[in-house]
Amino acid sequence: MAQLLALCALCAALCALGGAASSIKFNITTTNIAASWQSSEYNNRCFRDTAVLEQWDYFHTTGTPDSHGNQWLLIKLSRAIRVQSVTVYGRAAVPSRAQNIEILLSDRLPPGLNASNGSCYGTLSGSLSSLTQCGVTQSEQTQTHKVACSYSGCANVTQYILLRKNVRNESDKYMNFQALEVEEASQNAQIYRCEVSGRNLSNCRLNALQTLKNGDRAYMKVCPPCQLPTTDAASCHIAAPSGNITQLRVHGHPDSNLIVIFTSTAESQGGNFTCSFDCLSELPQSATEPIGFFGMQLLCVLFTSDR
Repeated sequence: MAQLLALCALCAALCALGGAASSIKFNITTTNIAASWQSSEYNNRCFRDTAVLEQWDYFHTTGTPDSHGNQWLLIKLSRAIRVQSVTVYGRAAVPSRAQNIEILLSDRLPPGLNASNGSCYGTLSGSLSSLTQCGVTQSEQTQTHKVACSYSGCANVTQYILLRKNVRNESDKYMNFQALEVEEASQNAQIYRCEVSGRNLSNCRLNALQTLKNGDRAYMKVCPPCQLPTTDAASCHIAAPSGNITQLRVHGHPDSNLIVIFTSTAESQGGNFTCSFDCLSELPQSATEPIGFFGMQLLCVLFTSDR
């Protein structure tokens, strides 16, 4: 009886974990900009010094694009984050100036940037291969453009955001908007159980170790909560209720997602799957996912109903 009550308590805890990961939204202002560069400056306004929300000139270029026909803004955030979405708020008077803006992300300064020390003005040339596209703002006449980043793995670690608009064939050659909002993915590590389709992982789900059966092969995708110097900076193991620890091999890339594969055993059920991370510039962190007992949820429901 005591064992059954303990199992039901575990079942209830697992059910209470929920599914979706939380996120944080914040506006880009002078307080969270470490540096910025832009293709041109309207009235000599440098974005990193003058980014005031809801002002018509929050960000405003001149009408002269660069040699490639682009207007652009490159922002270095004060800290590295995992970007889930970027929202550009255009002006009611000229909403077209916030349309068709390409949003690109990077964890490092693009090598194609040329700028003098301390200068707000710069040029972009050469390779931008370190940047990953998040998406493009809509072409519709709307003021709010939320661009949700699409990733095949975990959300990329980002410290640089590039907004770029090609105006070569536009009659209005300005890029201009009145606010910029970033949605940061959960700062906690995320542990997903996935299915395998060919050589790719698909249908990845949070809190999915609750229904493992004895002998199931589990393909885990782990999103670290911080920047890792190498894959070796992450370690994962299974702690069985008996106290036995099974170390697991970690594959993947530290800047995207880590892959861990293991086979469930009767001993591991009721234990924990745990990953630890030696972060690059933060304190070490860890994340744990309980391994449930297959079929116990229905048994617990029946048991508690009879009481």
